[in-house]
Amino acid sequence: MRFNTLDDWLAWQETLHPKKMDLGLGRVREALLRLGIQQPEYRILTVAGTNGKGSTVTVCANVLSSAGYRVGTFTSPHLFHYRERISIAGRYLDDAQLMALFDTIDHARGDTTLTYFEFAFVAGALAFSRNDIHVAILEVGLGGRLDAVNALDPDAAMVVSVGLDHTGWLGHDREAIGFEKAGVFRAGRPAVVGDPDPPKSVIDHATSIGADLRRVGATFDWEAGPDRSRWRYRDDHWDLRDLPLPGGQSGYLLANAAGALALLGSVRKSLPVPRAAITAGLSKPGPRGRLERHRITGAEWIFDVAHNPDGSAALARELGSWPSKRSFALVAVMADKDIAAMLGNLNSQVDEWWVTATGTGRGADPAVVARHLLELGADNVQVRPDVAAAIDAIRDSASPGDRVIVFGSFHMVGPALEYLGLY
Repeated sequence: MRFNTLDDWLAWQETLHPKKMDLGLGRVREALLRLGIQQPEYRILTVAGTNGKGSTVTVCANVLSSAGYRVGTFTSPHLFHYRERISIAGRYLDDAQLMALFDTIDHARGDTTLTYFEFAFVAGALAFSRNDIHVAILEVGLGGRLDAVNALDPDAAMVVSVGLDHTGWLGHDREAIGFEKAGVFRAGRPAVVGDPDPPKSVIDHATSIGADLRRVGATFDWEAGPDRSRWRYRDDHWDLRDLPLPGGQSGYLLANAAGALALLGSVRKSLPVPRAAITAGLSKPGPRGRLERHRITGAEWIFDVAHNPDGSAALARELGSWPSKRSFALVAVMADKDIAAMLGNLNSQVDEWWVTATGTGRGADPAVVARHLLELGADNVQVRPDVAAAIDAIRDSASPGDRVIVFGSFHMVGPALEYLGLY
């Protein structure tokens, strides 16, 4: 075995391919071929989108597992630990299992180099092939058409949402980005669109390849109950009333849960799920770091991986109806984001801003983020060098009845939860 610790394996994978991000399917397909993995016997559901992918995957997995299926999931990025990226039947692989997969891939790949993300996906595909699963749910990392997960043909695919993010790789408008995301659709197979106002490119691509197009507001729909404590989903087969909120949360994730049910409904003949499994699956905990709320010394702390403008806008809409005395915000942002737009969505709801670093090489300089806030008119902006220092300072300042919003990069929100002992 090349390395004896997971950290050493991951550090090496960061340097194996000359580019950290290099979209394309050739290397992954070659690696899968060498491992004897082509089109697996298990079912595959692929989920693409700017925001909402993780919660959609979680709802699908929870419902399917409640129906008795053995489910594998591949997601990214991780919030706390690399192990989160691959799960089998609700359990993460341990370090030894991951290293064994890496070793097998390393010996099989020959001269083919893989990016960090590609190595992770191939490890997931190998794990699924060895663990007798019924269905794999794959979260696209970036875009869709040229993303590593698209090397496997899905039985059904979904585009949850289309927003302006990763424009340097996917294009500078929603039409271009939508086309890239719609690349996960397949001819003659369900193509679910959860975005209520999708780019024309998404619909045109699905139509041009002869996919079975299913759109929110047309083929399926949902509505919250009068007090937003229950909700209803309906499509051409199901009319499900009085459903529990996904993960027991507010209506924040309802659109994503509805999209998940539409995706499951599209494959109901091969993966049937009874109403009881839907209710049970929705009642299970959702993904961490999505409007996650905790009470700490009388203040309400809210953790959300809203890491682009659409995500922060959705967070702002939800927070607008929650009263508080004062609002503090702790944020860290990746350098390739539209930082001004992302911060501007929340600026009117924040009394004190605290900025820190993501802890990764791709993170924006906190001083640059702070300058954006000052240009937006924020008059109380503090910078701290790391998550621990920022949290300690906020805890000293926040009083009972105040609100602390911790949002932005996964690389900051996860460590914040961990530092506070919430993981």
